[in-house]
Amino acid sequence: MPLQMDERPTKIAILGGYGNTGAKIAAHLARLGGFEVAILGRDVSRARALAARIEATTGATVSGGRADAADPASLRNALFGADLVLSATSDTEHAVDVAHVALELGCDYADTHLSSPKKWAALRGLDGQIGERGLCFLSDGGAHPGLPAVMVRAVGADRALETAAVLGSFNIDWTGLNFGSNAPDDFVAELRDFNPSAWVDGRWRSSWRNRRTHDFGPPANGQDCIAMNLEEMHVLPGLFPTLREAGFFVGGFGGPIDAVVMPACLLALKLWPGQSGRIGRAFLGAMKRWAPKARWAILDLEATGHHGQHSTRVSLRVAHPDAYELTALAVVATLVQYRQGPRRPGLWTQAAFVDPAACLAFLEAHGVEVRVEAVEGPDAAARRRTPPHG
Repeated sequence: MPLQMDERPTKIAILGGYGNTGAKIAAHLARLGGFEVAILGRDVSRARALAARIEATTGATVSGGRADAADPASLRNALFGADLVLSATSDTEHAVDVAHVALELGCDYADTHLSSPKKWAALRGLDGQIGERGLCFLSDGGAHPGLPAVMVRAVGADRALETAAVLGSFNIDWTGLNFGSNAPDDFVAELRDFNPSAWVDGRWRSSWRNRRTHDFGPPANGQDCIAMNLEEMHVLPGLFPTLREAGFFVGGFGGPIDAVVMPACLLALKLWPGQSGRIGRAFLGAMKRWAPKARWAILDLEATGHHGQHSTRVSLRVAHPDAYELTALAVVATLVQYRQGPRRPGLWTQAAFVDPAACLAFLEAHGVEVRVEAVEGPDAAARRRTPPHG
């Protein structure tokens, strides 16, 4: 995709740029053209080695340097001159430190971190300054969070939605992956802060009864999915006043992980909260040993409502064999819109920032399965296929 005349070249600094997601984002941005990419991390040799490989294969301007999210001085030095810093580390705890430095330097910000209440409370505390400085801050980037509300917005563009459930199943081959030193703490934080909220009968309700069973088909197959609170989903009732039920529901890891390891970790966190790092490392070790080795990333939207005068049921699937690749492509789709479009200052979720049709079109053009089926009619019995973004 060559750079168009109305697009702005943009320097993107990627913290965690040689990690599982960051490296894929860096490579995609370099191949697209129009982006100058800086790969940053605590290990400068790894950052420079990856930058050299990407630069050699793409011809783009790619550099490598040192930056530590926990060290504001190193961040200031590394981010000077960047148009946007993307925090793609495994360290949600220091995301707001990165945001503070970006604000100080007058640099836009994005992240791929968990949709955590602590992160959002801190970012909202900066909202006024972000707007005053005319900066654009994008949080909750990637596949989940990042895509569920995009999918709902896409199918709701010409429908009065009444129910919208996005069901997700993800699996990676844990045995071959390396994680940053803060990854165990992030896993534990996700377990500790898990909020099973869904929109039910006109209000958000947090309950472990907010569950759905869903057949994803091979290789994920049938799963019991629990509601998972995502910040991006909270705008949907305002966008679709007829919406009675909505939520994001995520499947488990299967087998001994769901039956034994997860409950054991949750109990251990209650008994020994000061041992979160050790508990997180034990959890990751169990995942490498017992989680399925197959790879998949599937998001299925099941929605109902009205299309004109007719009742409608619509399903939308977004899927890719590689969860990290899907995450990276979702971020890159957002950064393309960020670069091409007019300035939109403020604090956004990725899902609220992007144009949903353009986002899904980008994903499909880059190898992601995007498939829509709709059933319409007085009794929703007449089946027809719709375009992927309609």
